[in-house]
Amino acid sequence: MKKWLKISKEILSEIQTSVSSCVGTSEAGEVLCIGADGTPTMRIDDLAEHVVLDYLETKDLDTWILSEELGLKKGYNDIIMVIDPLDGTDNAIKGIPMFSASVAVGKIEDGNINLLTGAVRNLVTGDIFESFKGHGSCLNGRKIKASKTENLEDACLGLYVYGFDLENVKNLCSCVKRSRLFGSIALELCFVANSSYDIFVDVRGSARITDLAAGIVIVEEAGGVVTDHKGDHIVPTFDIKTGTSVFAAGNRSILEKAMEKVKIND
Repeated sequence: MKKWLKISKEILSEIQTSVSSCVGTSEAGEVLCIGADGTPTMRIDDLAEHVVLDYLETKDLDTWILSEELGLKKGYNDIIMVIDPLDGTDNAIKGIPMFSASVAVGKIEDGNINLLTGAVRNLVTGDIFESFKGHGSCLNGRKIKASKTENLEDACLGLYVYGFDLENVKNLCSCVKRSRLFGSIALELCFVANSSYDIFVDVRGSARITDLAAGIVIVEEAGGVVTDHKGDHIVPTFDIKTGTSVFAAGNRSILEKAMEKVKIND
């Protein structure tokens, strides 16, 4: 699997190089089609995804691929790459410097996805978060650990919400020391992994496995926890249209306290 982590990082580096000239341009936000996940595919999304496909074709790596724009492409081995070629598309289009790309690699076992590696690249700074199951998580090659903070009043909270979700998180926001909202789920999960965030919450119910896969591996290997709003583990599936809520934290204690403050209607 170390081979696949190396491949993931090479792909992420090529994505950064490829999209850099498109960021903040009028062409970046041109809608080309509706992606497999049911959302519009912008030109900059398409550019990023083609980097992935071209790389895999060039290297003759006929693996399974699960991606937001492409959907599921079956391969001829038991390896699957779960990819978000551009996370934070709106930020990239507007030139807001907070967007990333992520690749998780796993094995298909008895029809299920067993995630084994995760890599997320900050496409602005070039910072790379990575993890190999059983070997911990790193930022730019240095080991990272999730926060041990247990009290909400001491916590830094990351949020992904739309306007109509604000009422649901109002109580939680009033309890924490500070809140941040950046708009790149993959990257913000990594902020939980390296203790920049103590908690991350997405109550929209629309986060897909392509958004989450790499970040889940990185958070868990850093000692943190990622669940849905019921406290259940988020199980990776081949379905990229079904979304979920996301709660991530450095430890179970503060995660449960955060959940108690949030209102979500099932």
